[in-house]
Amino acid sequence: MVIERQDMRVSDAIDLFLRDRYLSNCRPATVRTYRFVLGGFGQWLSRRKYIALRKLRAEALSDYLADRLLGGTAARTVHTERVIILGFVSFLQGRRLLPAGDWRHAVRRIHVDASKPRCLSPEDMRRLCQAASCALHYQDSMLRARDIALIRLFIDRGLRVTETLALKVQDIDLETGRIRVRAESAKSRRERIVWVGHRTLEALRAYGSFRAKRQARTEAFFITHHGRALYYSGAYRIISRIGRLAGIDDLHPHVLRHSCATMLLRCGMPLEYVREVLGHANLRTTELYLHLLDDDLRGQCEQHSPVDRLLAGD
Repeated sequence: MVIERQDMRVSDAIDLFLRDRYLSNCRPATVRTYRFVLGGFGQWLSRRKYIALRKLRAEALSDYLADRLLGGTAARTVHTERVIILGFVSFLQGRRLLPAGDWRHAVRRIHVDASKPRCLSPEDMRRLCQAASCALHYQDSMLRARDIALIRLFIDRGLRVTETLALKVQDIDLETGRIRVRAESAKSRRERIVWVGHRTLEALRAYGSFRAKRQARTEAFFITHHGRALYYSGAYRIISRIGRLAGIDDLHPHVLRHSCATMLLRCGMPLEYVREVLGHANLRTTELYLHLLDDDLRGQCEQHSPVDRLLAGD
């Protein structure tokens, strides 16, 4: 049944947008985020009798975002929701399903503090690697080897969790340490190649030898005890559990990505290469991590003050 423009409901418009994003090869995780955000917006509109799409106005979006903020939702989250919904509106205007108009000026921007990404200290990362190697908490040697390899890979090369879990056996060269990050799993939709360090390669080889003896039901490199692909929820639990063993609370995979980026810069890797390792589309994103080195610089300046040394006896 063809829905006439004047009869289209908000829910129909959301379905149309999501279908278009899916057919445009948008990442599945991104489509799920769109579905979640637009679904919440659609339910809010429905409770206020905004059923027909033709009734939708910028004022409704402003009221929705204000409600979200008053309800305690983080400003950064509301900012993301604003961007997604405005993209949805732009799509509908392009299809002439909504009147033309600049909603971006009509719906005020959400102020977000430019906070620094959370990073672990080198000592925290060392404890994390040691906690993963603790055999007391494992009954299955393959799972222990897997978790060691997973932790080291996250810290060593800062892959996104979706990129890591999408790795197939053939993507990892256990002889050279060369890893192929597939375009379909990368946020930038661009394939890239990275190489891991010697100790990480040792861990990948150890896990790979255990994995080869299992009856795996998938080509995914990282698998569960039952031979199935490891998913985000499982990876999150692994990182969180090992974090607690190391005395690090509320640890999740993306913190390790931030920590890797900072360590690469501390180790002297040029910014352009850090960008390639992390798979950033824009160098400005990578430059954010330079601010995390400010604390290092402050410490060095305080430790090596000529005036402090000259006047130390006064």
